[in-house]
Amino acid sequence: MDILRPPLLWIDGICYRQYGLNRETTSGHGGDTADVFDEDDSNFNLDEDFNNPEADSLLLETLDNGKFKYSGHLPSVFFPYIIGKKAATKKRLEMETNTKITIPRQGQEGNVTVIGPEKRGVTRAWNRILIIAESSRSKQDFTHFISLPLTHPELKASFVELKRDILRECSDARGIDESLFQAPEMLHLTIGVMALMDAQERQNAIDLLEDCKETIYAPIYGNNPIDLEIKGLEIMNDDPSDVNVLYAKVGSGLEKLQQLADKLVDCFIDAGLMSRKYDQVKIHMTIMNSSYRSNDHVEFMDKNQDSSRDQQSFDARPIMKKYGDNFFAHVKVNEIHLSQLRSERRTSDNYYMPSVVIPLVCC
Repeated sequence: MDILRPPLLWIDGICYRQYGLNRETTSGHGGDTADVFDEDDSNFNLDEDFNNPEADSLLLETLDNGKFKYSGHLPSVFFPYIIGKKAATKKRLEMETNTKITIPRQGQEGNVTVIGPEKRGVTRAWNRILIIAESSRSKQDFTHFISLPLTHPELKASFVELKRDILRECSDARGIDESLFQAPEMLHLTIGVMALMDAQERQNAIDLLEDCKETIYAPIYGNNPIDLEIKGLEIMNDDPSDVNVLYAKVGSGLEKLQQLADKLVDCFIDAGLMSRKYDQVKIHMTIMNSSYRSNDHVEFMDKNQDSSRDQQSFDARPIMKKYGDNFFAHVKVNEIHLSQLRSERRTSDNYYMPSVVIPLVCC
């Protein structure tokens, strides 16, 4: 990692610089994990961040003894990271912020509570707790993604025809076989992926996506569907002879869709439900993915899975040469989904099971 350009972590609209997160864990008793702080200093440059007035905007309760209290929800999966090995992380937070931090017992849900004699100390402790939680979120497997279903009959028919042609004309190329292809009933555009760790986070994501229809979608599209042309193929890397993902591109309609996708992702990042990976969303419809060989069309690998062991790349050069300009269909998308990634259930049309479906056009 370039220490002059460390990864950035966005929490509640505030940007933190992230340094050297220790990802080692231990299976000790009580759900303890390895301390997420370095031995001599924290992984984050917090001093400069707390010059930001937004960091002091928590609504604190004043207790009868004159102390200040803040209580906030966090999924229980993050509690071991906040406690740390032998409670070292929690003790360090309390010492450095002059606060008392109360966390529900193992196996219990509930709020994390911070109490201290100074507002600044309580605020500082809570923001550091959020940083630990969001850093540990990056270790969790993705559970949901925002998707635009592309299950139109003409698009599916075009996809099936292309699949048949590739298997007939390009099967001699290294690594190409039927297991690489997406299921036609599951064709989609991915807007963003996230790890939602409990029922409250899932409901927060549902509520936010519903709000985004009015605050983001309507100003761009009004009461109209998303009008798109799916045309052309591209690969996710620079070497067409060594490819893991081949996808279809959006032709006409891309500019407005890019604006929508970027604004949606920004909104979910600001809400702490998604992490920023790229400057803008890479809009694509997956056609072939080497991870499908062993993951039954799971597009996003488990965080702890060795992708180099399970993914066998393929040679896409003959595909790009013969079908690189392939036209799929002109489609109108009328709804946006918060789709479940790991659910074994599917809709009646065999699409990803949704947590919510947002209609984009009102009758």
